[in-house]
Amino acid sequence: MSEFTRYLFASGDAFFVGALFLITAVIWLMRPKPAFPLIPGLLVCLGVIFIAFSSTPLPVAFYVIAAAVTFLWIFSRKSPKYGRYLSMLLIVTWLAGLVIELPYAIMRHPQPVAQRRLTTIGDSITAGISDNDDTWVKILRREHSLEILDLSVAGETVSSANKRLQSTTQLDDLILIELGANDMFGGHSGSRFEDDLRTLLTRLQAPSRQLVMFELPLLPMFFHYGYTQRKLAKEFDVLLVPKRKLMSVLSGPSATSDSIHLTNAGQKQLADLIWSVLSPAYER
Repeated sequence: MSEFTRYLFASGDAFFVGALFLITAVIWLMRPKPAFPLIPGLLVCLGVIFIAFSSTPLPVAFYVIAAAVTFLWIFSRKSPKYGRYLSMLLIVTWLAGLVIELPYAIMRHPQPVAQRRLTTIGDSITAGISDNDDTWVKILRREHSLEILDLSVAGETVSSANKRLQSTTQLDDLILIELGANDMFGGHSGSRFEDDLRTLLTRLQAPSRQLVMFELPLLPMFFHYGYTQRKLAKEFDVLLVPKRKLMSVLSGPSATSDSIHLTNAGQKQLADLIWSVLSPAYER
């Protein structure tokens, strides 16, 4: 799989492409005598595939309605009585999906904090896989004079982080969470992931403390992980870093050694990304 293809689907951008394919196909076929009639059919097939494999975590109710409208249009679009209405309804439905998803592509930044301190909780993307790795944590300490309490551990899951944090009491007013990939690759159930993440966020939540969490680049059909993150981020007022941000680093040239673990060049790219996200908190 090419880096571009991996980025397209894991970042969720395939959802936007797929929805636009469907809308384009409908508009194409609404013309009195559409040229190249096979092209709209191809766009519909590609649109459905792109949307399905993007695992974009929109509400289940939206997908039920969108699927019903799409398949009703496919089988009834030539109806002289309802075809045009179904076409308009399909366009409106997928435009609504784009509007719902668009805010999750926009980065929000934390509010200013009193001290140049940060706590990180993560897995090998943050901790590195050896002591010789020049991790983004080391880079931010060196380049931006941040005091960072690094609680990340290679192989960490949300569950193991919960156990580790039971004995940790001194946490900063700004905490960055980079977890969930090992839960996803380990095949943990959606309900277990939700319970573990809820426990973690409950433990970390405190007055005047801000939580920032990386949204997971999702494997195809792992919708529930993203849905859980968004649901709990809203419940606990957690700032989500859009998954396309992290995926832009993971799919970059020479950024990883195995498509997941970062090289020193990748760590530098991630450090620059994280600083662009967190720097407003330290501007005084």
